[in-house]
Amino acid sequence: GLPLSDDGALVLQTNNLAETEGTGFQANGPVQIYLLSTPRFLGTVMTNADGTFSGTVLLPPDIKPGRHTLQSNGFTPDGLVRSVSVGVILKKGTSSARGQARTTVYFAPLSTELTPASKTSLDRVARKAGAKATVTMVIGYVQGTNSTANDQALSSQRARVVATYLRGKGVKGRYSVRGNGIAPEPGDKARRVQVTITYTK
Repeated sequence: GLPLSDDGALVLQTNNLAETEGTGFQANGPVQIYLLSTPRFLGTVMTNADGTFSGTVLLPPDIKPGRHTLQSNGFTPDGLVRSVSVGVILKKGTSSARGQARTTVYFAPLSTELTPASKTSLDRVARKAGAKATVTMVIGYVQGTNSTANDQALSSQRARVVATYLRGKGVKGRYSVRGNGIAPEPGDKARRVQVTITYTK
């Protein structure tokens, strides 16, 4: 399990992954993750059909070490706001020189196949980070349709395809791979996977 302080707070490092989980939320809905006291949005995790969620978000390197609160905000099955908080102690990462390589790749409707353009884009970030990668975040999305039954599965599958490709290109370190279902924006740009690779310089 994750390290805890004497008073039960999670001990995390900058440039590390914060693991978060909760229950009692609306099924198949978004849960937004923040780091407080100064609110800092870290990412969105989707709940399962039973209203539980578990996921990981990347802690940016510019957050100051010290005591913080990791907060997860969503809705109950009745549509009420639900918030779950846990205390964290943030320590400075062991390496001071870090970089990030980012890219977004797009998919054809209902497809999980990487296009030549997508492979070129992924090859570029793989060459930049490669064996120096420490954490790779891969988040998949789909375009909204009339039938939402397959949205979550398709977004997750797209993310897994991208992660597998990056591993095959030598991108090392820890991976956080998830599907976030329907993208917030409409159109072709919704059918995408976002990649953020943190690496040592």
